[in-house]
Amino acid sequence: MRSPPGTPSKGLWDDEDDGVEAEPGTTLVPVSIMDGSEAKLPVPRMTKGRRETEVALNELGYRMSWSQARTFNGRTLFLQRSLDAYRNKMRSTMISGGQEPATIAPHFETRPGKRKWLEWNKTARSAPGSP
Repeated sequence: MRSPPGTPSKGLWDDEDDGVEAEPGTTLVPVSIMDGSEAKLPVPRMTKGRRETEVALNELGYRMSWSQARTFNGRTLFLQRSLDAYRNKMRSTMISGGQEPATIAPHFETRPGKRKWLEWNKTARSAPGSP
């Protein structure tokens, strides 16, 4: 069995100039609007933290598909759901093992918005003057 090729997190990617000069956030993409017309909107910029999370998730998915090539071949949705199940299982195992949730890597959290919302509600309820 061969080893998988390098991944972006290790700095092994093609960095050649493709001749296209475009800054992030300046690429315009046609988008359909509700009234049937089209508008051109800029692609949003990706923050550094979001990029790190995306690279980590892509690497996890890549490793899963590399080790189980026959299982995930042509089944992208199955790979995505399996990756989410793995992330949930690993996070719950770490928490039940006594690790502090704040110290767990952010790419293991599948619903960070829900956690932030619940924390916000908890602090809003405990604040003085709330019903």
